[in-house]
Amino acid sequence: MVIQQRRLKQKTIETVGTIIDFKEDSQRGSKVYCPVVSFKDQSGNKVQHTIIDGDNPPAGKKGETLPIYFNPENPREVASRPHQINYAYVFVLGTVGTMILGYGIIILAAYLNT
Repeated sequence: MVIQQRRLKQKTIETVGTIIDFKEDSQRGSKVYCPVVSFKDQSGNKVQHTIIDGDNPPAGKKGETLPIYFNPENPREVASRPHQINYAYVFVLGTVGTMILGYGIIILAAYLNT
């Protein structure tokens, strides 16, 4: 995740997008509303894109602006928060992995002492 976020950060440009609509989507069995944003690329061309990060209730309202990060080589490659690394996932997975490793070491030590 961290490497993917860094790569995205290196090749994107920040601009401001305007929420023009919300697209209803069902992710993992629950209904979410994904913002459809409009922004201009480096050439001044208007681009519309649906952000795949949805919320319920919708985050924001029509007409609100939000930072958009797009790839200048392919303006349809868009992210709304590429610089935000979710360290909670890294922490939880690291903690669980460490606990399993520790438990395995304790079991192995107990087995070797018998």
